[in-house]
Amino acid sequence: MKTIPFRHEGRTYHLLMNAAALFDVYETFGSDGFVLDHIQGNNRTSLKAICWMLAKLAEQGELWRRYQGFEGGQIPTEEQLLMGLSPMEVPEARRAIIQAVQEGFHQEAGPERNEVDVGLLELQKKTEAP
Repeated sequence: MKTIPFRHEGRTYHLLMNAAALFDVYETFGSDGFVLDHIQGNNRTSLKAICWMLAKLAEQGELWRRYQGFEGGQIPTEEQLLMGLSPMEVPEARRAIIQAVQEGFHQEAGPERNEVDVGLLELQKKTEAP
C-alpha cells in the first residue's frame, strides 16, 4: 500500500485509503455517491468533511506505517485540523485526499493478480486445432 504525504504545521502525515477508512467514510457520510463527493464545495460542511477525511486517512496511514515497523508518529484529530488548517492549505488538503483515494482504489496489473486476458483466451480457442 502506498501512502500520500501531507505536511501540516511542520509534520508530515501519511494518508492511506484502505478498506477500514473506506467503510468509516461510508458509516460517517453514507454510501450514496462517490467518497470524494463530501469534500467538494466551499462551505463549512465540506471543510468539516475535509478535516474528518484528513484525520481518518492520516490515522490509517500511521497505523500502516507502525505495522511496517516505522517509529510511531502523531495522528491529528478532526478538531486539531479544523482549528489549524489555514485557508491556503484547504486546496492542498483536498488534493492530498484525492490522491490517497485514487491510490487506494488503484490496482497493480500483472500475473501475480491472476488476471485473465479474455481476448487472448478467445484467440486461443479460435486457433486451436480441432
